[in-house]
Amino acid sequence: MQRGRGKRGGGRGSDNSRRENIKSSSMALATHGGFHKKSEQQAARRAAGYAKRVLGASTLAGTDSHVEDVTAYQVMITGLPIAALSNVLPLVEFLRSKLDRPVTITNSKVLNNKLFFTVANEGDARSLELLSPLTYNNERITIKSASTTIRRVNISRIGVLEKSFAALVAATYDVQNRMMDLSNIKGKISGVEVDFNESGTIAALWRVLQRKCAQVESVTFANNGIHALYGFAQASSCRSLINFSFLNNSIADLEQLDHMRHIKVKELDLRNNQVTIHPKYKTEMGRKFPTLRFLDGQEVGLLCSFDVPSYITTGAVEIPPSNPVFFESQEIKSFVVTFMAKYFKLFDDARDKLLDAYTDDSNFSLTIGDPCRVTVIRNLIKYNRNLLKRQELDERVKLLSSGRLNISKLLAELPKTVHNLNVCAIDAYSLRSGVSAVPIAVIHIMGPLMLGDEKVGFDRVLMLAPPSARSEGWPGVIVNDQLQLFDAPLQFAQLQPQQPPTPATSPQPPAVASPSPSVPQSHLVMAERLVQETRLQAQYAVQCLEAAGWNYDAALVSFQQKQAAGQIPPQVLIS
Repeated sequence: MQRGRGKRGGGRGSDNSRRENIKSSSMALATHGGFHKKSEQQAARRAAGYAKRVLGASTLAGTDSHVEDVTAYQVMITGLPIAALSNVLPLVEFLRSKLDRPVTITNSKVLNNKLFFTVANEGDARSLELLSPLTYNNERITIKSASTTIRRVNISRIGVLEKSFAALVAATYDVQNRMMDLSNIKGKISGVEVDFNESGTIAALWRVLQRKCAQVESVTFANNGIHALYGFAQASSCRSLINFSFLNNSIADLEQLDHMRHIKVKELDLRNNQVTIHPKYKTEMGRKFPTLRFLDGQEVGLLCSFDVPSYITTGAVEIPPSNPVFFESQEIKSFVVTFMAKYFKLFDDARDKLLDAYTDDSNFSLTIGDPCRVTVIRNLIKYNRNLLKRQELDERVKLLSSGRLNISKLLAELPKTVHNLNVCAIDAYSLRSGVSAVPIAVIHIMGPLMLGDEKVGFDRVLMLAPPSARSEGWPGVIVNDQLQLFDAPLQFAQLQPQQPPTPATSPQPPAVASPSPSVPQSHLVMAERLVQETRLQAQYAVQCLEAAGWNYDAALVSFQQKQAAGQIPPQVLIS
């Protein structure tokens, strides 16, 4: 009876409404709990039969109608204020700014004051979950995986796509060379639109490749109008796939390639794509894909190169010695050397006498680098003001020592130290105050440090201002002091022992190739290791590691290959 009334009312309803009814009925049949394979087949037959009766056989012609288990990758976010639930775009941008890889969010919904994001794959869900807990708009929020498996009847273009891709694989897969040719299929195959910029299309392809040719190593996507690579993040599901050709496509943005950077790409062809005209194209390719061996049809060979002009390598001019340190001027040099000689001697031997080196308005903060395995550093975790770890504003303020008395009290609680300025890198420059003949100076010093009985690394930035009436005997006072401690000591192999600087002689601090200030401390430790193993000067070791994407083994192999070919200029080595 209900079916009869449905027929009589069908003329008044729209096709869209009927399609929604079919979808709902199909889902209801497929998600009914606790049925086995026979019930699945019955559900599929009933859903397909119902669809045929309402839409007609012509609508379903060529579709792949079957029951399947589908994982919906979701995360659940709790703790959000009501205002954030009504407008999720700012939250999406906030989360993306915290991530180190692109994440595709395809849908969102609010249920019982909880926000659910649907994402493209399990890796995206895991990346978001690892951010938890964190603070957003002064509220502490948590992110948990809420992925579910649903059983449904698939009556969609995706089923047709998979069927068409399977036929294409059977016809074009080169088993011997493990190669698949998917060039020039932009548009329609079997009457279904194919767009490799759309994540559903490319996801269907990966599923077919997994089933039909799991050992595929190379796929060409030439001449397919590809400009977005979101869906290619899932290419890692085909574990053997390492070679990609995007010849003659429309990829223009270097950031699109970030979606593939977790794949161990061996060969990549981007010729006749706008992205190749980027001034840092080859450098970025080496950084994003440290395993890359062929780029645009050419063997990459050595991933690292040295920015040494050809007239130097040909011997036309003698290369100058490495700049020992950076001092902006002779005036700054005299000021800084005098200050450091006094300050670090008292810091090591009589810290209670440092009170007048600070003012009532001075600030001091201590940061502990990751990872932290050395016991003497772990004991200082309670003072750690790492802003990536301390999200609460009150906690950040509490861990900032302000005023000379509070700073002196904290310094007294630090373990015994021994500094050796001769093996430290030092940069000093001025911030002109406009009211004093002595410039406000910034000192950046990094190197090894004996902390208690352990040899660790430190990185310290001091901001100095002209002395006050209270700071008698000091050439300047510290207005801001930032100290970072980390496990591995920094010491550059080319440094030679020298006498510590003293105010009387004002000697120049030791020679060192100052690393780029943008290089993280963990990378500097890696650079030191490469210096010791290859005798590269420090700045060239950093260049070599940057070009290899900070993959130490790849950088070392590249250096050895270049050295074996006689392509290492002697001027870049420590003499």
